[in-house]
Amino acid sequence: MARTPSEVLEKVKTTIADRGCQHGNYVENLNNTADLQSSFLGQRLQGSQAAILSALLKVSRIACGSYNIDDYEDAIGYFAIAAALAEAEEERTGGPKQGLRVLR
Repeated sequence: MARTPSEVLEKVKTTIADRGCQHGNYVENLNNTADLQSSFLGQRLQGSQAAILSALLKVSRIACGSYNIDDYEDAIGYFAIAAALAEAEEERTGGPKQGLRVLR
């Protein structure tokens, strides 16, 4: 039976907590990911941007692959983490630097 949006969000909330136990604190993890991506790109990224890039990977999998509910749940989770990190970045530094441009 299909879940309600609230039920999906509850599952995502549980998954974020479970992954924290497995992979460590999401703030530290995504800031570390941002550092690695920054080194590769030669452009400074923030943790919130690293989380958005992770979510976009999941969106790409949704677009290109076969149906997998985990991709949807993971994208939601990464966007939620991005929002939390962006709020903290806003409070600390005036917000994430929007250095990435949209390709048209």
